[in-house]
Amino acid sequence: MRETGLADSKSILLLEYMNVKELLSKIDGCDRVIIPLGSIEPHTEFFPLGTDKIIAERLSIELSRELHRNGKCSIIAPTIGYGLSIEWKKSGATVTLSPLTIMYLLTDIVTSLIEMGFKKIIILNGHGGNSEIIRVVSREIALRNVDVEIIVIDWWRLVSDIIEKYSSTGMFLHSDEIEISLLLYWGIIREEDIRRIEKYIVKNSRLPWQSGKGIETYASIERDQALIAYGSPDKANARLGEFLVKEFCKRASSIIP
Repeated sequence: MRETGLADSKSILLLEYMNVKELLSKIDGCDRVIIPLGSIEPHTEFFPLGTDKIIAERLSIELSRELHRNGKCSIIAPTIGYGLSIEWKKSGATVTLSPLTIMYLLTDIVTSLIEMGFKKIIILNGHGGNSEIIRVVSREIALRNVDVEIIVIDWWRLVSDIIEKYSSTGMFLHSDEIEISLLLYWGIIREEDIRRIEKYIVKNSRLPWQSGKGIETYASIERDQALIAYGSPDKANARLGEFLVKEFCKRASSIIP
């Protein structure tokens, strides 16, 4: 396989860097494929628009290494960078797919990977807005492919007990200390960057549509509200990010067949 520029590249197989011979030589003994899925939307005015994409992509690499260490080969498909981010459109900095587009896109990608010979399709989701559609698509495809398993991972759900313990709100939010800790751990941002967002922080335990009583009320989110950081991102730290990543990989690897 060509050099990927990644450390420990022998344990990382990126589909987009493989040629036909490399793929065909691997796929019989390596029938797991990871699809990172993210979004492009604002995380205050200062954090990357691709925060959810970056998290899904980096976690896929970390997970693939952990699977390799446990004798489970996996290949990483190209990241789907765009997601369903309709609620953040008025920010002026969002690229969103429509619900039908993401359904068709996921269906075509997953179906193509199955036709290549993959039997275990792992969709690693970094954005909450994608969750429901991923599950609809996965159920529908699984019905048509009886020998295939589609494994859907909302990364934050797998470590929800850690988030509940270390988050100021007890839950995973948007631009909160959990997301920002991951970015700090990977060196995407620096600690001094956090100080720039103090005026954007809302000490809020809910996203705009969450009632906390099993009811969600969706309404238009104005630009100023779309640039808010929820929870306590000022409490983010790289140590928490490292802990979350390692626990996520350990748990996911133990569950994935």
